[in-house]
Amino acid sequence: MASILQWPGIWFNIIFRPEETASLLKKEKPKLVDGIISIGFCSLLIGFIAFLLSALLSLLGLVTGADVAGSLIGLLIFFGIFVIGFPIFMIILLLILTVVLKISSIILKGKGSFGEECGVLGVVGSTYMIIMVLVYGFVLISSMLVGVATAILGFASIALVYIVMGVAYLISMPLAYIVTAFTFDLMADVEGVSIYRSGAILGLMAGIIAFIMMLGFSAIMFLFAGAMSMFAGGYY
Repeated sequence: MASILQWPGIWFNIIFRPEETASLLKKEKPKLVDGIISIGFCSLLIGFIAFLLSALLSLLGLVTGADVAGSLIGLLIFFGIFVIGFPIFMIILLLILTVVLKISSIILKGKGSFGEECGVLGVVGSTYMIIMVLVYGFVLISSMLVGVATAILGFASIALVYIVMGVAYLISMPLAYIVTAFTFDLMADVEGVSIYRSGAILGLMAGIIAFIMMLGFSAIMFLFAGAMSMFAGGYY
């Protein structure tokens, strides 16, 4: 649908030019490969930035006398996690979410194909990811600065953290809801249903995922309780 270098423009146009971008994507209809490329490229860029920050911290550590071999090993590990592992994980997660979305679509009589659904999730998911990274990055950096200020101003400066978080949410929530509305609109076109039905399809997908997570947590708690009972029985 688009060359790889055009994807960043599409991600940001979803936020700042949603009507025009929705019309473009409805016309060109992102496919399976588009969703994978979009989420993979976005994850790669974010992972590479995270790796550069890690490299900078390692460099600062070397200046202060850290072990060279340990720093190099740490860099290799960070490279593997952020630049290789993170994009692969996000692509796998995209495919899993698309499977759940397909199930939701079938239940609620949507007409979209697996490839089109994956394309939509990949494109809008990239924009969501950028928003979340910017928000949490802003909060993290601000919290670190407040931590430095605490040593000077005292614990009263910790209140600044909550103000910073409030500012971050004040800015990010309208952007996130623009992307949400965009997703409902685009998914309605893909599924051939009303925007309300597309919201129900996406909501059911989220509900199925939450239900599976709760089942997983429940299973872990049962296993933990069983292990504790066995331990207690053996102890007494």
